[in-house]
Amino acid sequence: MQRRDQILVAAREEFTRNGFHATSMDDIIRAAGMSPGGVYGYFASKDAIITEIATQVVDGLSSAVDDVLSAQPTLRLADAMRELVARIDDLVEPGGRLALVVWGEAQRDPAMAALAARQAGRVREGVTRLVARAQESGELPTGADTDAVGAAAFSLIAGYLLQQRILGDLTPGTYSDAVSTLLATAASRSSRRPARPRSVQ
Repeated sequence: MQRRDQILVAAREEFTRNGFHATSMDDIIRAAGMSPGGVYGYFASKDAIITEIATQVVDGLSSAVDDVLSAQPTLRLADAMRELVARIDDLVEPGGRLALVVWGEAQRDPAMAALAARQAGRVREGVTRLVARAQESGELPTGADTDAVGAAAFSLIAGYLLQQRILGDLTPGTYSDAVSTLLATAASRSSRRPARPRSVQ
């Protein structure tokens, strides 16, 4: 396991510095300080290494969502989003940097696009479960489309990761407060919205 991790650490550094396409297996072998046979004994190709690294990055995001879902007592949606942002902040370096590399490569590589879609879908599914639970508890209107709201909530998490990697001027606290304000405003407007009159047959 130690040698396998050694390969992955070397590959992460090379991918982060040069991108996926510009990094060859020879680059990874050299960075890992191992023989070709030693590296190929663990990974049959560069694509296998990329898949493993992308999975590890998303596993960290998925684990954060799962932890929030299992928290006791059950968190309200705004508090759950706050906790998620704090957890995501811990993954910004180096995981966030690699996530952006994956997303960038996905724009031109169909195989990478399929991988990114599968992995991002896992995280969005977890966030959507948070939204569905909030609807069941009465925090969200019963008629709300949980899939659409889940997608919007997921974009807030991805947006934090993107901005923090590129701009680096956010803090989990201020961003979470802003998200909570958005959620509270939306909930307030929904509660004040008059019910639509039923049509007379």
